[in-house]
Amino acid sequence: QDLTDDKIGAYVTLYRVLTTLVKVAAPFVPFMTDEIYDNLVCSLDNEAPESVHLCYWPEVNEDEIDNNLEKLIPIK
Repeated sequence: QDLTDDKIGAYVTLYRVLTTLVKVAAPFVPFMTDEIYDNLVCSLDNEAPESVHLCYWPEVNEDEIDNNLEKLIPIK
């Protein structure tokens, strides 16, 4: 298996989506999201907070918004 730039980009995007989703869902499903966070983040980053409930709420980064990409997707 070759790790192409596309695959690496897809993995990084998936990781960011999952970690952000876990942080947003933590107040509603606290035990499940803490377990997922522990497996996703704490197993890779020793400096990360020990619980998803100790993380900061995700913030919007306006620089990462791709308006051209949004125009390609029709909203009905």
